[in-house]
Amino acid sequence: MHLDTMWEKLFSSEHLLVAFLDVEFNFIQVNRAYALADDREPDFFPGKNHFDLYPNDENERLFKEVVNSARAHTCYAKPFEYQDERRGVTYWDWTLEPIVDEGGRVATLLLTLVDVTGRIEAEEERLRLERDLRQAQKMQAVGTLAGGIAHDFNNILTAIIGYSEMIRDSLPAESEQRADIMEVLKISARAKELTRRILLFSREKETELKPLHLTSVVREALELFKVTLPPSIEIIEDLHAVPDVVNGNSIQLLQVLLNLFTNAEFAMRSAGGVLRVELDTVTVDTASAVRHSKLRVGDYVRLSVRDTGEGMPEKVAERVFEPFFTTKPVGQGTGMGLSVSHGIVEAHEGAMTFDTEAGRGTSFHVYLPVCEASDKEEAIETEGSLTGNARLLLVDDEPAIVAIASRVLTSLGYDVTACTDPEEALALCSAQPESFDALLTDHTMPGMSGIELIQAIRSIRPNMPTILCTGYSQVTTETEARAAGASALLEKPYSGNAIALVVRRVLRLA
Repeated sequence: MHLDTMWEKLFSSEHLLVAFLDVEFNFIQVNRAYALADDREPDFFPGKNHFDLYPNDENERLFKEVVNSARAHTCYAKPFEYQDERRGVTYWDWTLEPIVDEGGRVATLLLTLVDVTGRIEAEEERLRLERDLRQAQKMQAVGTLAGGIAHDFNNILTAIIGYSEMIRDSLPAESEQRADIMEVLKISARAKELTRRILLFSREKETELKPLHLTSVVREALELFKVTLPPSIEIIEDLHAVPDVVNGNSIQLLQVLLNLFTNAEFAMRSAGGVLRVELDTVTVDTASAVRHSKLRVGDYVRLSVRDTGEGMPEKVAERVFEPFFTTKPVGQGTGMGLSVSHGIVEAHEGAMTFDTEAGRGTSFHVYLPVCEASDKEEAIETEGSLTGNARLLLVDDEPAIVAIASRVLTSLGYDVTACTDPEEALALCSAQPESFDALLTDHTMPGMSGIELIQAIRSIRPNMPTILCTGYSQVTTETEARAAGASALLEKPYSGNAIALVVRRVLRLA
């Protein structure tokens, strides 16, 4: 192909924008692709100055750079971002190459532009996915560590609570020592709540969910929050979600709401402001789902909590869901609130997003999938008498827990055989299968897990009631415990009343 023909094909390209300019940056000729990109005809450009047509604050600096490059007979290349009302933001590779005459002087400038918007957007999407993956891996690692710590801490707390209750019950009501023990139990309850929050963060799911009206949960949270709200902050409610039924746990969602409200109040504490709480129903389409990996296509109830506070700088915003990260003064925040809330929302198969601007406020958005309403109601168990006379096989590798649980159950009338070795417990049951009415076992034990022990004993006594105790494991709900072969699940740390209630329940149902 002749060189002129090749050049003609290049100049007529629909994708490559080409223009010739003189050394003063006046247009000589442009191709049709260049003209169409600017919504003009090619004959409009000749004689027009480039910098007059495209005024920019950096034109003078750019002009000097290009001139110096042309004088050095080198190509000048620069990527840039351009925005207009018609096309939005576009990205271009902008190249200016000097064409020299026979005397070695720059006679003409060849300007070419290539639209690289798709390539830039694809790269930005790749980087976003990489950031999401790194964050997910970091959260998973922290969650695994937190779960391991919580397991050991729950064992310690179980013993502290159990022995404290035994001492409390042995002291007269007016005793000063009884008051001291009550303080120990109060502190233990706080420690139990902290451990529960860590587990909420580290577990993929915490409890079974059921259909509920999110509007009712939001109104309850607002009523609780308004009691502590300073008069300098105004609340505006806009709750119009139809439908508003989500598959959720009301206690956990209440925790999410109160955390978002509290953070918003803290952001406006010094200067006051407006807290907007909005509830509506939105449809997530394919494009929206692609932008946020935790959302699937479908209908969602969206909760928005907006404040007019200080907003967050970029470095703070990047870490907002990290556990133990907080900008609050010492003693006013643990850094667990948003990380736990984020985990709760994801356990509800939803997503939490936010947008913020320093000095302009912050908005958090919680998306929860819409589901159908249900008329089912949970049965509530009343306490009644906690005593019994059944024969129990108690297994836990922590001697302190075995000791206190045995004392509690024995004091209630039960005949307790205790083991710290699951193999020993299995041997006892194998030798005398009818000697025990129920098994109560820890889950995480060396050599044999609680589930493995339950399954082994069930092979000997298929109908034997079994209780699985856990401070941290993948079995987190009663349904999962039953699927694994247990009759009931008892979470550590437990009180004397809690262990007595679950034993009575499984024996009554046996």
